[in-house]
Amino acid sequence: MKKAGYPAGPLVLALILGPLLEKSLRQSMAMFYGNPAGFFERPIAAVLLAGALLAVTAATVRWINTVRAGKDMEQVETLGEEI
Repeated sequence: MKKAGYPAGPLVLALILGPLLEKSLRQSMAMFYGNPAGFFERPIAAVLLAGALLAVTAATVRWINTVRAGKDMEQVETLGEEI
């Protein structure tokens, strides 16, 4: 993993929490009779889903703004060299 540059922490976390997550998912699917829409019908689930979507959207917008700012700086630098 060191050669590829991957940190060990996330792998250990996934190996520990993976089976627990799978067990909980199976229990939840049994409660909803195999219907995954049951996860989104509860108000708390809707709030958590909205929060997750908001976090992903905010991170994406921040990344896009960073990329645009980097391109703007490159354009300013190239304009300065031409003069």
